[in-house]
Amino acid sequence: VGRYFGAGDRPPAKKPTDETVAKATATTSDENVAVDAAGHVTYTLKVADREIQFAVGVREESVQSLAKDAIAALDLFDMTPGARVLVAATSKDADAAVRALREALRDGAGRVQGIDVVGFDTETKPVFVAGRPPNDVALVQLAVRGLIVLVRLDLIGGIPDSLRRLLEDASVLKVGVGCAGDEQTLSRRCPGLDVRGSFLEIDKIAKTKFPNLKACGLRSLVAILAKKRMSKGQQTKNWEQPSYTPAMVRYAANDAAAGLLCLELLCK
Repeated sequence: VGRYFGAGDRPPAKKPTDETVAKATATTSDENVAVDAAGHVTYTLKVADREIQFAVGVREESVQSLAKDAIAALDLFDMTPGARVLVAATSKDADAAVRALREALRDGAGRVQGIDVVGFDTETKPVFVAGRPPNDVALVQLAVRGLIVLVRLDLIGGIPDSLRRLLEDASVLKVGVGCAGDEQTLSRRCPGLDVRGSFLEIDKIAKTKFPNLKACGLRSLVAILAKKRMSKGQQTKNWEQPSYTPAMVRYAANDAAAGLLCLELLCK
């Protein structure tokens, strides 16, 4: 999406010894992860009635989480320059935005290792009163290269059919950090939603490649993989306010775009 940043000048991983391969294999508890004799990692995701695999290269045990001051020293991450950002506040606008996203996918704008993927995230108005239940999801963000779509569920009053069909489309993976729980939270807006296993958690894939990472949040992964600093200043804003500021649009767009970028960099 927009301008892409390389994975930096991280030195190539050392060729794993038999001892390190054995250790990596022994400590791999996730049944979705396979490590071959050379230390190459494959992550398998079961989606609907098929299995999808991503090859994420050689496991790198030397990669550690960056300290807060090290992240603060990095240049700001922003994928919006050069990207088309669509904010949909009506069902009609949402249909048009999802249609544009589908067209971009057909052109390969979300393809990673032959699989169609969109960066995915949601935003919810925060609750600051103890004991009060969480608010419903206010915003859904979807991103491919060159196009980012923000759908305001709070103004629309639910999930438009076009968006629901995309979320339930098992041929298109939705990738983000900790997105497995989003199906449940989105179900409050759309009862019966069934994403059929198409939500891919980038943090789990990152942990298979970098087993010694302690922090696998999106900000940490962008810092390690893209050598950039994500701004989190808009995280606690009111995502149900009548209109978004440019900073809120930029923040929401980058959160979705970062998921796709991180998957691409992990799979290089």
